[in-house]
Amino acid sequence: MPRDYNLIAIGVDAEGRLFKAHFGMSPSYLVFNRQGELVRTVKNPYATNRTHHDDPSLITALLSDVGVFVAHRMGQASRQRLESEFKVKSFLTEEKDPQKALEAYLSQDANK
Repeated sequence: MPRDYNLIAIGVDAEGRLFKAHFGMSPSYLVFNRQGELVRTVKNPYATNRTHHDDPSLITALLSDVGVFVAHRMGQASRQRLESEFKVKSFLTEEKDPQKALEAYLSQDANK
């Protein structure tokens, strides 16, 4: 399935705030479109399984159509691999609110 760069996944915790640890360990992902509409919520079946911690292939398969990952933390090697191997863009933010994180991504993306 080709990546859709109009779909943006944001890793969130159980309270719906940006997950503070690594993106791949997020309990769930909110998938938005560029209009700010929530398209779907995806539970992460690997959230408690630390074996995938540095292997983005499981999360890219879980979010197979998503073109952008927004996170609080993500390893540099994973970010490089996402871009080169999986054609996924990544964006790091300190925002806690998913809507504000989405706005921060869209704001910087528009300025490119």
